[in-house]
Amino acid sequence: MDSPEPENKPTGPTPRVIPKFSSFKPPAKVVTKEPEPEPAPSSTGGEYSKRDRKERDHRRRRSRSRSRERNRGKKPRGGRDKERNREEGRDRHRHQGFDRHHHSEKSGWREKPRSLTRAVVVATGGSYPPSLEVAAQKAFYTDTRGDPDNVTYGSIHRYSIPDYRRRGGGSVLGLSPEIRIDGGGDGKGLVLQEREKRSGVNTRKLFALESGVRMLRIKKGQEGSAVNVFESGMDFVPLLGGGRGRKRKIADFEQEECEGGVDHYRSLEGLKKLGENPDDRDLEYASASGSEGDYVTAEGWDDRQKTVELARKVNEEPGRVDAWLDYVNHQDTLLASGGRRTTMAERKSTAEVKLDILGKALEKCPSNEELLVKYMDIAQVIWDSRKMMTKWQQMLKENPTVIGLWTKYINFRQTDFLSFTYSECVKCFSECLTTLRAAAMKADKSEDKEKIEKIILYVFLRTALLMKEAGFVENAIAAFQLMIELNFFAPPQIAAPRSHSEHEKVLELLDTFWDSEVLRVGEMGAEGWFSFVQSGNEGKAPEAQKGTVPSDSLDTRDPFGSWIAAEEERMGVPKMPTRTIDEVEEDDPYRVVLFSDLREFMFLFANEAVKQKLIDAFLIFSGLRPLYEGARVSSGKAETTDIFLRNELGHTMDGCLGRWFWPKSEGNNNELIGWGGMEPEKKAPLRERPFQFSLRNFPLSEEMLFAKYEYWMSAMDGPGGLKKGDVEFVGNVLKMLVAQLGDEQLALYFLAWTWKNRPSSVKKVAKGLLKKFRTSLLLWNGYAQIEWRAGSADSARNVFSTALGMSADFPEANRQDAIFLWRTWVWEELMHGDTSRAIRVLLSIDTGMLLLDQDDGLNLRGLPSALVLKARRHLEDSKGLMLSLGRVNHAIAFAEVRSLLEYLVSNREVTASLPVYADLLSEFERRGLCGPNSAVHERCLMAEARLFYFHSSTSRLFKIKTMREFLNDALRIFPNNSVFLELFVWNEAKAKIENRVRTLVRDVVLKEGTETILGYGFAIWSEMRMIGAGGHYNPHTVRALFEQAVETDRIKCNFSLWMVYMEFEIREKELKRAKEVLFRGIKNCPWSKNLFFLAFQRLRTVLTYEEMRKLLSIVSSEKELRVHDTTELEDYVDGLTDEQRSRLGGTGVEGLRFLQLPSDGSDGEMEA
Repeated sequence: MDSPEPENKPTGPTPRVIPKFSSFKPPAKVVTKEPEPEPAPSSTGGEYSKRDRKERDHRRRRSRSRSRERNRGKKPRGGRDKERNREEGRDRHRHQGFDRHHHSEKSGWREKPRSLTRAVVVATGGSYPPSLEVAAQKAFYTDTRGDPDNVTYGSIHRYSIPDYRRRGGGSVLGLSPEIRIDGGGDGKGLVLQEREKRSGVNTRKLFALESGVRMLRIKKGQEGSAVNVFESGMDFVPLLGGGRGRKRKIADFEQEECEGGVDHYRSLEGLKKLGENPDDRDLEYASASGSEGDYVTAEGWDDRQKTVELARKVNEEPGRVDAWLDYVNHQDTLLASGGRRTTMAERKSTAEVKLDILGKALEKCPSNEELLVKYMDIAQVIWDSRKMMTKWQQMLKENPTVIGLWTKYINFRQTDFLSFTYSECVKCFSECLTTLRAAAMKADKSEDKEKIEKIILYVFLRTALLMKEAGFVENAIAAFQLMIELNFFAPPQIAAPRSHSEHEKVLELLDTFWDSEVLRVGEMGAEGWFSFVQSGNEGKAPEAQKGTVPSDSLDTRDPFGSWIAAEEERMGVPKMPTRTIDEVEEDDPYRVVLFSDLREFMFLFANEAVKQKLIDAFLIFSGLRPLYEGARVSSGKAETTDIFLRNELGHTMDGCLGRWFWPKSEGNNNELIGWGGMEPEKKAPLRERPFQFSLRNFPLSEEMLFAKYEYWMSAMDGPGGLKKGDVEFVGNVLKMLVAQLGDEQLALYFLAWTWKNRPSSVKKVAKGLLKKFRTSLLLWNGYAQIEWRAGSADSARNVFSTALGMSADFPEANRQDAIFLWRTWVWEELMHGDTSRAIRVLLSIDTGMLLLDQDDGLNLRGLPSALVLKARRHLEDSKGLMLSLGRVNHAIAFAEVRSLLEYLVSNREVTASLPVYADLLSEFERRGLCGPNSAVHERCLMAEARLFYFHSSTSRLFKIKTMREFLNDALRIFPNNSVFLELFVWNEAKAKIENRVRTLVRDVVLKEGTETILGYGFAIWSEMRMIGAGGHYNPHTVRALFEQAVETDRIKCNFSLWMVYMEFEIREKELKRAKEVLFRGIKNCPWSKNLFFLAFQRLRTVLTYEEMRKLLSIVSSEKELRVHDTTELEDYVDGLTDEQRSRLGGTGVEGLRFLQLPSDGSDGEMEA
């Protein structure tokens, strides 16, 4: 027998002995044994032991290789080449033996082995591929027998399968997109399954990258390397590399990577991690070269294609304004494609790009209003105040008649700290109105005239609110008195002026009325301008009023505190404009308002719709819900979330604000829920009841005017109550307007306002209105609800039945309103638990008369099918009739009653009533009445939400998921609807999973680019009611929401937001933060007197003397806000020494002067 061929021993120094760990077994020894026949596979798991033994031996060889490499240190290159040559020799020897053995079997005779023993290192058979070390040196190798274990076990060994993942969501290249690989198989094969067909499938997107996956690309060729074959334009692709040198490089690379072992699962470095380079050396991560933007996902590819299309469009048609605007707005889409909230630097960078595009657009389309307004909007993001002022003056000089520019200009002048003074800002508003009046008189088309008049009204409302918030309340009230007298109580011979001379003549007549100092609109006993003219310019004169003068004595211990207390006392006095005959303070000349002070703001509107909007403007000025626009406008319109109009929080009294906005203190919120064996937990405040958030935003409807918050949303519940003087003034104005106009809708609003603010006189007012509007079923409906709220259910039922009985003699238009009475009656019975009576009312609608109590079968167990079928047919036919007549609110009421019928007939199964609303919405969509700007669509969804709320409140079995899905879909269309928001929070409070609320607020309500002051107000309000483990909300989360709100350009100039933010920091006892918020708020809202005064009221302990003196100077002198005489205070502090002045400031405030107010316009902007 031949002896085994000796193995070549390496030359060089003797290898050092390394420590032996338990995980590193000693090398396998070479043993000699007699050749034995190959055993047959055992059915008891022998094949498993053979495979495991091979895997262990393979791991030992890898471990020995790594150990030798670590101990060898910097070994010469030649040593490694020698080892590789030895391995190649062994491999060549083994394969030659295998070839000879295979040849002998083919030739029919068996060659006698050279020896009876052979060298065995590991138990390997010829049926397996070569080792990893040998395979790494070969580009390909041939496995002639395969692995028999695949047949035995049905699959490849798990360690033989490289890591991979399928792309394309299971789609198979070349097959239909509906055929997908089923991922639920057993791993022994691929299961193809045909999915449901989807329209508009983009095949390219199926293989696109998912978010969070790093993108790969082929490495670019280096300079001096082979030709980049995919970029050279060749007709063939040459195979790179050649000969032994190429193989050697590959072997060196793979051996080095293998021996390094960093990514090996047995490595001391831990499990395999994503390294800096991918496993394939021909690839690299797309971000490696800093040009990741060139490698986009499927979503990004669509944005890129649209960018190219828009750029081509503006180049081909440079005169198209809409193309330029689409191109500019598309930049925001590109910015938001990252899936996160953008930073200020990113927004400024994008603004520079948009400004450059708009500059080119204005070269092609000069003097275009849309482009000019867009240009100045974007410029304000990146330019400082001085540059903006210069540009505004240039723009208005070049385009003096562009109306849109003027409306934007007043926003800039009101919010710019450096240039703002009260007198200059009012002058700016006056100039804007002068330009608008001239444009309105020149307008030929009624549509253009109406549009300009609406802008005039908006600027007038802004002017009145500016006066009110700057402290000149008398001027603001007088301005509305004059406008109401001019537009509703003018003599009939006065018409809308068509020229400037006619306008001046009208104002001369109005001046005569005002200077006569007779009773004016809003004052008790006033009869109006027309009555004054009819009486020969004579009228009732009021008695002289004597005002009380508060004491001005200063407290030397706290002079600033005593001064602010006296100022608050003066501010609490009713601010009705006084007359020259009244006795007022000699040092307060602003109490008497002259006509010349307000002459430039007057205008007589020609359009009746604009006159209705004037009433809405007065209601908004008074802190109430608008009536006419409130019913016609959806919650998504810009006017419903205007930051200059929605300042209710800033005008709300502290006591009212504390009742609903701030959460209850921990001492009053200790109700625990739980039972034996469980740890008790605090009851979530949001589970108590919905409709606690008092910033309302939804389309107004009749049933909300008299609603009780326990049952449904009330439109008359505001964030704060009116002062006594304001209640008298508002009530008198509404009463005079109802008497003058005879508007049924306004009369109903006045009745609801009286019920809420003057409950003792509501029945007297109701009887007077019903006498004047006898055929108004809406007023009868409101009166019945008032009786029900007073606890007189029987009286309310009597009112319902009487009114419905009389309606047979009413005109047809009035009779159609009967459905509102039936609907209200059903809801009242349901909310008070009388289901059987509610069913009786539903089945009586067809006949118009209530069925008698003794009628049989009117219960839930067995309703007469004939009556049910008859009621269904009547309601469905009536709904179709109302739709054909265009009375969509009546159609919604019929659908709501029909859904209640289906709900009660199906034994309170809410899903039975949902198809009714689905059919109605389908009809609305067919008529083009659906969408985020449709109040009809929103009102229909609110009716459906009411049914969901009632069912979830009264039913024991209710799926939270059903209501969640409905509200989620509704909020994606109307994200600012306060009804949907509150119901969503209330519904999720049952599940105690607060992150759903946070996710909805982040992704829908506060979606970047669509944020509103109401959205942030709701987000902050709801977050403060999410009680954590400590029984308290997370102040850091709330503070983050405040910061996010005040950093948003769209809403950062809402002064009520800053006031609430500062109050929050004071409640958290973070006075330093509150001081910082104060200075930042003053910079953004320099016209707000309340914001300045909050500093003296709440932050005197942290304000130094110099800071309080500076604030006082800014209020009274620099910004010219309304304050009473400060001479005594200034004289007193001027006579103090420096040491005494230092004691006037707060204690322990060293280091707090990190914000400096600018002394004047030349000192630069306030540091933030």
